[in-house]
Amino acid sequence: TDGIDRSPYQSLFRIKKATRCQREPLSYADFLSIRYVYSGDVMIRTRDGDFTMKQNDVLLVNSGFVLSQYLAGEDDIVFTLMFEKDYLIHNVLNNKAAGNVITRFIYSYIMSSVNPRNYILFHGKDNDRLPRVFEDLLMEYTSPTDLGTILLEAYLQILLVEMSHSAFEFRQDRESRGHYVIAEILDEIDRNYATVTLQALSDKYSYNPDHISRQIRRATGRSFKD
Repeated sequence: TDGIDRSPYQSLFRIKKATRCQREPLSYADFLSIRYVYSGDVMIRTRDGDFTMKQNDVLLVNSGFVLSQYLAGEDDIVFTLMFEKDYLIHNVLNNKAAGNVITRFIYSYIMSSVNPRNYILFHGKDNDRLPRVFEDLLMEYTSPTDLGTILLEAYLQILLVEMSHSAFEFRQDRESRGHYVIAEILDEIDRNYATVTLQALSDKYSYNPDHISRQIRRATGRSFKD
């Protein structure tokens, strides 16, 4: 815990280790987070009901989603990674290898003025690469090397990829569905940038071209032509 609190990379993103045998109050924060159950299990309480995360499960949570967690056993260890929007824009969305479900989830967080209440629960029981990747990330975060920033970004990308290779449950807020459509549009531009046109996107997704153009600038800070 001391190494986590003294990490020089807290300006990039923060990692918190959960306190054992303590129940958090229901709350939400203004950041996107990844909760990883390193060992044991954890009870997650939400306004819509409770569920249990098992060892090696990962919970991707949007800001604005109200929850609490409870670790009852001595062997229960949960880490939470917390990300601000700027870091995600510049260091995560540049790489689409994580897969559409995660990419769209993060786009939804970045683009929303009212935080959508979403989460994805990844079941990692059959993915033995997840703990190794997380351990590498945590080691670099607490004991940095000369290439620390580059390595952290690489480990984070690999972590997202391994998450996407696991079975998952997706809870989507109705209010955020429009953001997922824009995420699909951005993904299509990325794949077909040489031939895609605003009119073609408008015809396919039933959005006004001006609306699509405004949403692209809002999401990326760049115009459709850029």
